[in-house]
Amino acid sequence: MTSPNPFYLIGKPIADKYGRFKGRIIALEFDHGGVVKNIVYENGGVILSRPIDSVVIKNDGVIIYSKEMINAQKLFDRLSFLKLQVDALGKLKELSGVNNVYRELYENVSREFENISREFDSVRRGLDKRIDALVKRKNRLEELHYWLGVAREANAIDNKVYLDSYEAIDREIVKLNNELEELEYAKYTLENKLSEIEGLLKNYSVEEAQDVYVSDGGDEDVEA
Repeated sequence: MTSPNPFYLIGKPIADKYGRFKGRIIALEFDHGGVVKNIVYENGGVILSRPIDSVVIKNDGVIIYSKEMINAQKLFDRLSFLKLQVDALGKLKELSGVNNVYRELYENVSREFENISREFDSVRRGLDKRIDALVKRKNRLEELHYWLGVAREANAIDNKVYLDSYEAIDREIVKLNNELEELEYAKYTLENKLSEIEGLLKNYSVEEAQDVYVSDGGDEDVEA
């Protein structure tokens, strides 16, 4: 954490990004080096905790993100910085051509691109796994709509109870849809950024055509 006094978080609200209120922070857990590792909060009488690397600290509280989205954002930040390097590489090639300095920088940038590409495979699998879990949860909630309808048709609950319950489930489905859209968009933006950088690196490649000697038909020295 960047704050020299992380204890100011105690008493702050904590919620996930999609509007689900999670509770209020009641304590912090530290590692042996004095760095915060977990945020502890109370929610409806139950004490829970979240790792510090799965939350974003705001002035008015703490926002919980899924680890998959945090990993995707970190990778996107690396890609954005790499894109700046690639753009600078292109300008350097225009000014100086392909010299030794350019070759070394190109190799460094290409190596980072390869590292990020491998990491993207892991991040994408995580995003896909999260998407599958949310789709299953959404399907289950939609089935609850059906069973509420059955209960109403059986006159087991009155209309107000039915509507209140239906709307509560519907609000959660909306939140799930919002998260699903964001996960899909994260995959899309990462893939596009990778593809864009890959294309630029090909354009700025250090590979040059070999010089080919063409005889002008004149006399040539021949060793005896």
